[in-house]
Amino acid sequence: MKKTIYNLLLLLAVCMAAACGDDHDDVRPGLYTADEVIETFPGDTVLVEGTASNYVGIKSVTLLCQEWNVTKTYDLSSEKPVVFNYSYKLVVPEDAKFDQNMTVTVTDKNGLESRKLIVLKFLPDMVAPTVSGAPAAQTSIDYDTGTGRGEWQLNLSCTDDRSLKSVRVQVPAIGLDETTALQGRQSTVSRTSLHSPAHTRPQ
Repeated sequence: MKKTIYNLLLLLAVCMAAACGDDHDDVRPGLYTADEVIETFPGDTVLVEGTASNYVGIKSVTLLCQEWNVTKTYDLSSEKPVVFNYSYKLVVPEDAKFDQNMTVTVTDKNGLESRKLIVLKFLPDMVAPTVSGAPAAQTSIDYDTGTGRGEWQLNLSCTDDRSLKSVRVQVPAIGLDETTALQGRQSTVSRTSLHSPAHTRPQ
């Protein structure tokens, strides 16, 4: 009698476990995004991060923004983790148009999906570039009026939170006005001589 009761209880326990599992098979995977809105600008690099989860196992996580040619898929079909933390380094195109949406899709091993949108908004440039090493308001230049050339020491260091475009050097007294193209977020300009474009050699 005791053996029969034990077998019956064991059978009920197995049935209950199977039933509980079936109850959750239609539950969509969970999806968390660290940021629902990302403010950025052309040339910037930002991280798109979050967590996908489902007790049956995650099959894939996909990040999609067709306007910026972003299609990133984490194929997890061979592992099927119950929790997956994703971190994608997004490089904003130089010709990016705003505002855009990035779709994050998580799919579990049963084919169920969850989606979230991340809004990619333009961050206006509110910070002026900084320049160090600029000459003082009055600077002595060893200038030869006969050749129209001068000697001086100029070492500029330019930085900005965005990509630099150019630096302009003017010496109105001799008609000098030069623009040098820059690249990146930090750049230097060095020179030790100058030539006056307004100078005319004596005949």
